[in-house]
Amino acid sequence: MDKMFFDKLGLGNIISFEKLSGGITNEMYKVTTDRGSFALKILNNSDPSNEHYNKIEKSEKIASIAYDNGINAVISLSKDGKHIRDIDDKKVLIYNYLSAKVKLSKEITLDNVSVIASTLAKLHKIKVDESFSTNYTKNNYKYFYDKLKDSDSEYAKFFIDKFNLLEEIYNKAYDSYLNLNDKPSYIHKDLNRKNIMWEDEVPYIIDWETSEVGHPSIDFFNSAFFMSHDVEENKYDAFASSYLKENTIDIDNGVYAGIIEECNWLYFSLNRIYSDDLNEVFLGKESIIPSITQIIDYYNKIPIMLKIINKYRTNK
Repeated sequence: MDKMFFDKLGLGNIISFEKLSGGITNEMYKVTTDRGSFALKILNNSDPSNEHYNKIEKSEKIASIAYDNGINAVISLSKDGKHIRDIDDKKVLIYNYLSAKVKLSKEITLDNVSVIASTLAKLHKIKVDESFSTNYTKNNYKYFYDKLKDSDSEYAKFFIDKFNLLEEIYNKAYDSYLNLNDKPSYIHKDLNRKNIMWEDEVPYIIDWETSEVGHPSIDFFNSAFFMSHDVEENKYDAFASSYLKENTIDIDNGVYAGIIEECNWLYFSLNRIYSDDLNEVFLGKESIIPSITQIIDYYNKIPIMLKIINKYRTNK
């Protein structure tokens, strides 16, 4: 790492360099200089294409739009309109360091859940000037079934055992996704407790890397599931109540389409295990069982979600 880089940016001389926990896809470090403290995100280079980095630039601009509309979005530092910097052979994002903490699920209160739901509704209500179209092609899980059916690995046997149920869930989710009729909005796509930092009960939303223009109903159901600790009923009720006071969504299609992001993450993980990068292979294998478990858990709890949300349909 070029220790002169921060000084060249006007951010001072490096005093300390400390790796931070978390970050499944990218590495995070705290860099302290004689001018302050910064968070350094080293972007994963498994997809070094311009398209990949252009998407990150766009997501940082969405975070900036959210911030300008009163949302506590944590945005990377920019220069000449660009957020991604080059250090040695690495692509990085640099943030002002935030002295706040990520809460454990048991620490998140009903008031916390309501605040986050209101924040999400505010994000979804920001006017979007661009149109969007369906951009998910259908995943071919059968391809990986054929590749893994003779494997003795635990993750492979679990995938094979759950394959028929997984296909049923995914087909329903994808068909519902195609039929969504809600209006486009800015969406975060990964709003869970790990991407929210709290300081004096004020939330700061981090990790906008997956944000885009898309379907707010998917963002709602995905976020509600994780923010309610996988549908603790009182927390799910608080989230739904707070959000639906401020915004409307396509409930009937969205409740099934809401799991499509996790299905896509599973597909990404399955592809990872055939990477030439051993770290990518490891991360892919480690993600498969938790992803499948999460998908099935979500699907089984859809009746509970609908029971809660149906109370608020008549309010709109």
